[in-house]
Amino acid sequence: MVTRLEEILPHLDVRPLKTISGKTVVLDAMSRLRENDFELLLIEPQHGSTEQRPLVISGYSIISNMMQLKPHDYASFLTSPCVESSLLVGTIGADQDILSLFHVFQSSTFGFALVHRKQGEAEKISVRDLLKLYRLGMFSSKLTALEIATSPIFQLSRGSRLEEALKEMGRRKFRRIQISGTRMIVSDKQILAYLFEQSRLEQISRSEKRLLDGTLEDLDLFESSWVDGSKPIPEVADLLSRKNNECILTDHGIVTPWDLTVKTWELGKLSMTEPSKIPDFGK
Repeated sequence: MVTRLEEILPHLDVRPLKTISGKTVVLDAMSRLRENDFELLLIEPQHGSTEQRPLVISGYSIISNMMQLKPHDYASFLTSPCVESSLLVGTIGADQDILSLFHVFQSSTFGFALVHRKQGEAEKISVRDLLKLYRLGMFSSKLTALEIATSPIFQLSRGSRLEEALKEMGRRKFRRIQISGTRMIVSDKQILAYLFEQSRLEQISRSEKRLLDGTLEDLDLFESSWVDGSKPIPEVADLLSRKNNECILTDHGIVTPWDLTVKTWELGKLSMTEPSKIPDFGK
């Protein structure tokens, strides 16, 4: 019998999403996202709406919409209702099993979903949350970091313009870029944090066309963690889950929470043990 989500949720750091009105303008929604460390915001159901599935606003959804515009359209975009820049999120019941959750991740291509319990609010669960299951003994794999790393990593120079970086991220459906010749990884989250920081908001309000001014060198850059490609996946997952990192570099590529969970499962190399068969599960 495959483990139900309700059996493992108490051992993971999952929580209900904060909400936001769909009428909130994009600029204000972006400020909320920044204050919330770019955690998803759940769009409050609109009265009379026929949409039954939940909508969320995220940095990714805003970038996806913004990159389709010309600079002279930025002003109207920033003052448009954020619901117009939202995206549908996958959902799953807490009584369903973890394999069903992998299918939700796979079909939506997003590394998160909303879990509905019989009682209480829906909670967000992400591929990063699942990394803890390696430490708890429920997940295991004999693969190494090198065998599941994504390669090659898309690279840009330090002097690349932020507009170029975001467009390439959108076109290639990447959320991370490596700074050429370094171990520095830049995420869309870092770019948005810079673009919409408080000190720039007044400048943006005066000249929205300059919204994407700047280069990658203007960001707070730092080196990513690195591991040897021979390191076993469980050890990499433990390192990534304990550190405030979104990815880890290895000999030949980048390892993300998606690689350690969904990709490993797709390769047929993820072994799962029922919690009831693990001594002291969750302690």
